Amino acid sequence: MTNPNLNVKKFTPYLVADRQASLRIISGIKIPENKHIGLMTHVNTHKNFKEAFKVFPCVNPQRCSIIEDNPCPYKIDINQCRAGLEFQRKIFTICDSAVFTKEGYSNLDYTYLFQEYEKLKIDFGVIIDIIKDRTQTLISATKAIEEYQDNSYSFKLLGVAQGKSVNEYIDCVSELIELGYSYIGIGGMLVKRVNSVRYVNVRNEDNLRLILSEIRDNYPNINLFALGCYSPKRHILFRRYSVFGSDYKGWIFQYQGSSPKRGNVPAQKKRYYQIRDYINANILSRNQYWNPNNKMIIISCSKTKHPSLKKAQAIKIYDGIMFKILRKHLWSFSNRDGFDIFIISSKYGLIEPTKVISPYDEKLSLENVETFIDQIRGQFHKILQNKDYSDVFINVGSTYLKAIHPILSTLPNDINIEIAKGKIGQKQQLLKQWIVNNY
Repeated sequence: MTNPNLNVKKFTPYLVADRQASLRIISGIKIPENKHIGLMTHVNTHKNFKEAFKVFPCVNPQRCSIIEDNPCPYKIDINQCRAGLEFQRKIFTICDSAVFTKEGYSNLDYTYLFQEYEKLKIDFGVIIDIIKDRTQTLISATKAIEEYQDNSYSFKLLGVAQGKSVNEYIDCVSELIELGYSYIGIGGMLVKRVNSVRYVNVRNEDNLRLILSEIRDNYPNINLFALGCYSPKRHILFRRYSVFGSDYKGWIFQYQGSSPKRGNVPAQKKRYYQIRDYINANILSRNQYWNPNNKMIIISCSKTKHPSLKKAQAIKIYDGIMFKILRKHLWSFSNRDGFDIFIISSKYGLIEPTKVISPYDEKLSLENVETFIDQIRGQFHKILQNKDYSDVFINVGSTYLKAIHPILSTLPNDINIEIAKGKIGQKQQLLKQWIVNNY
């Protein structure tokens, strides 16, 4: 039965699980009241796993990690367990055909596949897609929705868009919508690991961002799922483009040391707790709604340095007129109050004002702009991975502006960007006014 609490207006990370050990780890996570998490599995799992998946989080009758009782006093009847039902309310589920696993199911027998989905009592069932092949994927999608519409399945059907270019993805989404799909996964974003059948790494970060941006611009109301792409570093990216979910294989490896040997219960429990701590600290701690309230100023370093400081925070070392304005009008430079400042420097790249530096005499030349762009591009994207921004104000010299422009063109369209123009006096006034209006 589909979870009645399913909310596709907020982003939910889905943890890939195909072994009972994975379910035991997840069942012990303390999910905050306003958070949700997803489970993703496939049809080629073991019979015992499928049975455990259907009754999740009741996966261990000998030791329940929800009520922490030993053994379960309700004999795995979750309807008698208020804590178990509350936990289950925060879990969403999805299943695919395992087409990319070693024993992948590629037969277009959708009657059998959907019956397997139905047995697992999932929220979403994924169609069979053919990587990078829009035409064959659409043929599969047509067969899938015909079977789905002819029967009363309880899960929601997730179509998949594939393509070799941004335009092919847009066209594929358009045709899936015409077929009747309202939930669409974006596939083909992963590259196969060397000497493996697994697709685990995102092929191209910029391409992923561009495809999501173009799809969202063309189809603002479609429900998007990013297949196989989740990582905590992309959490904000998916929220920004209103992606309702994405699955993550790497969560299970977030522990220190080698895997414990079978039967080493203390070592296994230690690993379980490390992974649970990782999920809470790096996934569930993040906001699941797109809520851009933060402002950003990018300002270039100044030639004038404080005459008596040998080593100090950058906001104190730089002593040009723009920095005097910042120090006069702002009381915090921690970048933790929703008003962030980043200093662009030929020596240090893009730094926060509290970074400790030493005075130096170095200037960015036109000949070095291309190299400098490569240096700061990664820094800038890392900043955007960690925080949402609604407005960005840029007050830099002409050479630094040449370095920033190529990066600005990759930013989401919903970020308001203002660039200070004019002579030094005009830029000073613009900086003051922007601070007054936004701080």
